[in-house]
Amino acid sequence: MTAGRGLREPSRIGCIIALALILVPGIVSSALRGSVGEDWPFAILYGVLLAVPFGYLALEGARNWMPWIVAIALTACFWGALIGSSILSARHHTGVNFGMGLMMLASPIIVTFSAWAAVRSTKDR
Repeated sequence: MTAGRGLREPSRIGCIIALALILVPGIVSSALRGSVGEDWPFAILYGVLLAVPFGYLALEGARNWMPWIVAIALTACFWGALIGSSILSARHHTGVNFGMGLMMLASPIIVTFSAWAAVRSTKDR
């Protein structure tokens, strides 16, 4: 890219990681249940939700570790909450937690914004 305008070249490894993350929910689902079956569209949707913040960081060309750590930590918090909520609802037979589902739809926006803020704060140094 153009170095004089402050644009960085996208990270190739980061792009590969983001694309690979799209497949993770499908692989985990098939490992736990034997096959993805009819749930493959949801596995791809969850994969995209998982990969969006990391795709942003890769396309931004973030070379500093801080934005990546922020994105990993927040993603782990969101997905940990989803897994914990799923275990609790299965254990207590309470049904689907719609609030958690809506939070997971908003999670890429929150994580990407936080990663963006981390990128901006590390560029100022």
